[in-house]
Amino acid sequence: MVSSLLPIFLSLVPLGGERVYHDAPVTFADSSATIQLVSGGLESVRAEARVAMKSIPERQGMASAWWELRLSSPDDTLAVKLHHGNTDFGDILDRRITRLTISRKGDALVEKEVEGFAPGSGFYNTLSAELDACGHLLVSGGSKAGKILAETDIGPFQPVTADVAVCGGEGTMSLFCCESLRSPGAVMATMWTMESLAERIKNSDDQAEGFWKYLDRENDPEYARPGGRYLLATVKNERGEYDIIYVDGAQTYADKWEPMMLKGRLTPTIFIGHYDLEWVDSSFESISEDIHADITDGAILTVSFPLLKSKMRFSKMPLR
Repeated sequence: MVSSLLPIFLSLVPLGGERVYHDAPVTFADSSATIQLVSGGLESVRAEARVAMKSIPERQGMASAWWELRLSSPDDTLAVKLHHGNTDFGDILDRRITRLTISRKGDALVEKEVEGFAPGSGFYNTLSAELDACGHLLVSGGSKAGKILAETDIGPFQPVTADVAVCGGEGTMSLFCCESLRSPGAVMATMWTMESLAERIKNSDDQAEGFWKYLDRENDPEYARPGGRYLLATVKNERGEYDIIYVDGAQTYADKWEPMMLKGRLTPTIFIGHYDLEWVDSSFESISEDIHADITDGAILTVSFPLLKSKMRFSKMPLR
């Protein structure tokens, strides 16, 4: 498999999905448990919970107690409700049922009977809700292995919390977790603008800071391939390292790389002009071992990937 030296660079935040678990098991009544989601730039969020209700005896109609899984923002709430009951209590044709209701801001979007759940007191059931940035919602669940229960489009929605709520009774939650995936642009955004970056570099006397324009490369195409002719910038951070800022020039995955995204880091070593390198490839996976960078005469930046038999050079651009 050919690796890529594309618009590649490192984020200070993990680029994979972030998974958070709530303490469990826990029993509560007429209350909720909450997980705070990462803020901004969500590409997808998946919340899953497993709950056993204690107060749903057989009776006429639906039980007075239920539980639901919620995704919420300050002015919006999406709720997936699981509710058990009887069709005709006392009748020979009576049967236990489970009703699924998906609502937004209290308005029902989907309401249906679903199979695969244990509709009695003390039995655990699982609900899972997965929402992407376009508003496509996938709900699954069951008493054991979950199956798809409903699929619908609700429109763009960026939740900031996930909740499990027990209403009208008591329930025990054995599992509650959320997995969030943020867009690379959100994860790797910096506070720099082109104007502030140019002003910083213009007034700097640090030879390791500057704008760097693609010069040339040496690479074995069986091991790696370049993905563009990049314009980069390097600026010293508060830890004494140098952040690599993407400015322009990406060709592969150019639609995902935005100016001023953090793309890497140079860490000074004991050798003058030599740096440990952190780099992220075009699929946003980080590389930090067996790679390095050099700045020669304050004019040439070389990033080297010995195991990939590849290197790229950049020349410093004068600021007028």
